[in-house]
Amino acid sequence: MEVQAAGAHNVCMPPKGPLHLVFGEAVRKWRQERGFSQERLAELVGLSTSMVGMIERGEKNTTLEIAQRLSDALSVEVRDFFVASEEDPASHRRVLLAVAEVLKEAPEPEIEFFTQFCELFLERLLNAHDRQSAT
Repeated sequence: MEVQAAGAHNVCMPPKGPLHLVFGEAVRKWRQERGFSQERLAELVGLSTSMVGMIERGEKNTTLEIAQRLSDALSVEVRDFFVASEEDPASHRRVLLAVAEVLKEAPEPEIEFFTQFCELFLERLLNAHDRQSAT
């Protein structure tokens, strides 16, 4: 449910979903690694600073065009927003490579099923993390 003040747009919006959170966290990670402020990244991409913040928090959906502009500004590939970094454990990278290999040949209904499973799994992990952080 979106909460809006009079005359305001998207003042407070819950995250779109786990994929948006993953994307936003990756944008933040790359921005910080490049030493950019949100303001500087916004200038480079042609967005408002608040929009960059909402993307980083997973509160705003984005287009492929904006994802490409973000990747250009940060000197990364769009896929880098979705793949494991060198800092991730090797076991995570092995799983990602195995999944990518299987999905190459999978029929569309199976890919859709797998995508929904992953979104639910991520949601469960994030909820568990939130519960753990609250204690």
